Amino acid sequence: MSIWKSFLHDKKTLNENKKVDVLIIGGGLSGLLTAYYLKDKNLNISILEARTIGSGVTKNTTAKITYLQERIYSRISSFLGQETSKVYLNSQLKAIKEYKKIIEKENIDCDFIKTPSYVFSNTKKEIKKLNKEINFLKKEGIKIEESPLPINTKYYSSFKVEDTYTFNPLKFLNGIYDIIKDKINIYENTTVYDVKKKNNKFIC
Repeated sequence: MSIWKSFLHDKKTLNENKKVDVLIIGGGLSGLLTAYYLKDKNLNISILEARTIGSGVTKNTTAKITYLQERIYSRISSFLGQETSKVYLNSQLKAIKEYKKIIEKENIDCDFIKTPSYVFSNTKKEIKKLNKEINFLKKEGIKIEESPLPINTKYYSSFKVEDTYTFNPLKFLNGIYDIIKDKINIYENTTVYDVKKKNNKFIC
């Protein structure tokens, strides 16, 4: 069960054929943010959500807005090389800036708080792997603090960064919804079962 409370809005189901310039499948953070960026492009846009807005992955997400994801960068480096890890890191840093920019510009009340993020090892054999992550981030100019966890638990090594945030994802989504709802058609309880291409057009 999600700890985030759903928001109230007008529910509308698509019951007829409809032509659009852009169709967005899914009414979670990704779907509504895509619509947010397109809302002023003079396009006919619709969002189709199989259940209700924010009821899927978004409802069950964490409150973190962070670029730390376990040991993702050292893992990417092992398989795809350091340059690919760097590209991914930069994408995560840019995403955090975008969240901050939107929240401040649109004055969205979503409990947005600057909060440190931690990564830690709970076995001795993980320490060497954790050090690879630390070395990569330091090399890319990330300010790392090798700091004990703020809770009393068994671990062997940890580090933190300060430039990350927490927020209420459904409050944020509600803010985005209020901004786009008069410019974009949003349909709930409307499932897309198949997408086919015909004469350079897509049909759902």
